[in-house]
Amino acid sequence: MAKLDQVADAQREDMSQCTADLIAAYERGVADLRTAVVGMTAEELRCRPIAGRWSTLEVVCHISDCEQFFADRMKRTLAMERPLLIGAEGRRYPEPLHYHQRDLAEEIELVALTRRQMARILRLVPADAWDRTAVHTETGLVTLRQLLHHAVNHLAHHIRFLDEKRVALGRTENVHQPPLGIGVQVRPVVLTDQPEWVRMRSALWPSDGANEHAEEVVAFFASHSFRWSQSFLAWQILVAERPSGGLCGFVEASIRPHVDGCVSHPVGYVEGWYVDPDMRRQGIGRKLLEATERWAVLQGCKEMASDADLENTVSHAAHKALGFDESERLVHFRKWLKDSSQVKSSCTLALPRLKLLGVAGSFAVCKLPTGSPFPSWAMMGDLYSITRTADELSVVCLQEIVPEGIACERGWRCLRVEGSMPFTMVGVIASLTNPIAKAGLGVFAVSTFDTDYLLIKAIDMPTAVSALRSAGHFVDVEEVMP
Repeated sequence: MAKLDQVADAQREDMSQCTADLIAAYERGVADLRTAVVGMTAEELRCRPIAGRWSTLEVVCHISDCEQFFADRMKRTLAMERPLLIGAEGRRYPEPLHYHQRDLAEEIELVALTRRQMARILRLVPADAWDRTAVHTETGLVTLRQLLHHAVNHLAHHIRFLDEKRVALGRTENVHQPPLGIGVQVRPVVLTDQPEWVRMRSALWPSDGANEHAEEVVAFFASHSFRWSQSFLAWQILVAERPSGGLCGFVEASIRPHVDGCVSHPVGYVEGWYVDPDMRRQGIGRKLLEATERWAVLQGCKEMASDADLENTVSHAAHKALGFDESERLVHFRKWLKDSSQVKSSCTLALPRLKLLGVAGSFAVCKLPTGSPFPSWAMMGDLYSITRTADELSVVCLQEIVPEGIACERGWRCLRVEGSMPFTMVGVIASLTNPIAKAGLGVFAVSTFDTDYLLIKAIDMPTAVSALRSAGHFVDVEEVMP
């Protein structure tokens, strides 16, 4: 995998899998590895049937060595406070570590033993420990859950290469056939998904045109809402990734204050739901809807609703297969959700992904005595804030304009959330302050009618930016990290 792909994979979250499912997938990987090499001769194991690629034995040894790294990283993340995880340059290993002189059965048994031991440890981990973090030298801030997710994906990624070699050798009898839907990851949409999201939207709603869909997608990334949906309480867009790269499905869901045909409120609502034709009947639509339902439950919903055109009998059947009852003709659908107490603790609220821009300058936070007049010296620059309470007058302004003798704390840099945030948009501040708090840093937030500003100590800004990016936000650091 290219380094950028490794970074993206290490920081990716699969919204379709809770912790127990992820541990089970981790254990199942050993059986898939055994199947991928069963019956191969010593000559076939050492052959390189695809030019420029490793042999089967070299791939297996690489997997075995990496499993030791992955287990050690997870153990240190559990036992230590934000340990430093050193990247491993796996391509340097085959010759110095004598991959072609190693024993296949021994390597696979080492993978099996490592995963069996690690899975036993992970099943004992309390729910809050899955958010423990470490700093990887290549990928930045990572959580325990992301480390496990990367280990699962790494093995699946290399099994595809083993299958390619087997086919090239004419040994097709045991080429790995994953269960339906396995390998397809479901996660929140990110900015780089824009072209694929527009493509799938155009396929689902062709009458609107690609240009209109592109405008809607741009507007969504700017405000985490659509222009026609300001009354909705929250939005969640999930996408399904193809194992070979690219996207193959999406769901757009909202929280509506009220839905005809439902008896509770608020209500989770499926605004759009699509899977590419070549990937249908593989459980991908179900994975998208199940992840959406977990999000709706955590938003306080008891029912999930949807709709379809009267003549779209395929969509009607798909809804009913997933437990929806027809409520009335337009056509609307609804489905009772599990009580929030039944949702697995590892399924957390999906918060908005935002774009943050640096604000030029260094800032100070000042405190003036009760009853002080508004200071004229503070009202300079593009950003200042003056707040009066019964106990104090608080001022945020450029630090170089603060007079001597004023009680203040200096050395703050500022990030601004781009765009205008509607008051109905849920979780904006939480989505920003939570990752910074998990990184062990302080933050001073200032909100205006349109948006939010974060003041972070200059010395802490690199770590804060890494934490925000790991949480899925886009951060432009030009003005705050010269």
